[in-house]
Amino acid sequence: IRAWLPLLLAGFALLAGVYTLGRGPVGVTAAAATVTGVLPQLVSLVRARARGVHSVAGISIARWALSVLCNALWFGFGVLAGDLLIVANTVIIGTLSTAILLLTSSSARAERQVTRSPELVALEPCTA
Repeated sequence: IRAWLPLLLAGFALLAGVYTLGRGPVGVTAAAATVTGVLPQLVSLVRARARGVHSVAGISIARWALSVLCNALWFGFGVLAGDLLIVANTVIIGTLSTAILLLTSSSARAERQVTRSPELVALEPCTA
């Protein structure tokens, strides 16, 4: 608790300050927080792929599919409301979420194929 409590309190103080400034800064802060929450997952997946690791254990495909759907709906709302900040944020987050969904789905498919592959059956050593 001691490690993260000061950061949490500073974050709440910052949010309180931002809320007093009005709609624009709150939207920008929310957009930055959302990107900050999504980007590490994508970076982690890309780095793992670069190392040849394709495991997606612990990553929910349904969560990222829902994120893509929600961002598409928010995008539509932003367009209808004429709110450029919502549109821009949903394009960014939707793109990041789609990339995560595609990487996760393709890795999960590859994992299923590897576990079903008959070539992975252990063979006895050949003694001639």
